[in-house]
Amino acid sequence: MNKQLVLVLFGAFALPGCFEDFTDPTPEASSGAEETAADSTTGEPSVCPEYCQLVQGVCSADFAQYTSTPVCEAVCEAFPPGDPEDQLGNSAACRRFQAVQAQEMPSTFCGASGPTGDGVCGAACESFCSLATELCTGDMEQWPDVPACITDCMQFPTETMFNASVTSGDSYACRMYHLSVASLDPGVHCPHIGLVSSMCL
Repeated sequence: MNKQLVLVLFGAFALPGCFEDFTDPTPEASSGAEETAADSTTGEPSVCPEYCQLVQGVCSADFAQYTSTPVCEAVCEAFPPGDPEDQLGNSAACRRFQAVQAQEMPSTFCGASGPTGDGVCGAACESFCSLATELCTGDMEQWPDVPACITDCMQFPTETMFNASVTSGDSYACRMYHLSVASLDPGVHCPHIGLVSSMCL
């Protein structure tokens, strides 16, 4: 009798964890914010899936901010989540707000909705260096701290406007491209984001 009770209790607590990874990840399967992945720092629903669906759908061609949805989501998760009502500041929530606005005016709002923040969702080097310290770590670390990163970042040429197709040339835009894709492949791309870069020259 005791063995049966133990098995029933074990099943009651173990089953939810066993099946939580099998949720259909497609947007159609989600019926509300409660089904969205929670942010690991706040416990609140992550804005990243919705944000990336928006920005990838609206910001394309010369206004493209990410090379793919997986890159977008990985970069988004590296930003501070922010407050759901954020319209300014270096946060994922601010970028989501700007992506919503970009549906009406992509030429005006896509830059702010992307990884650079475009001076709206963070200053250029604030955005770059917050990502660099999150995405390029350990053996791939390029700077010992944020101030050192910002010192170098301020020297990156800014004449080239950022979009997800700028993969070479001595510019902030090129380094931000490589930093973005480093979210999925740091071993290849983190070495390209520094002041001296074999790709951004």
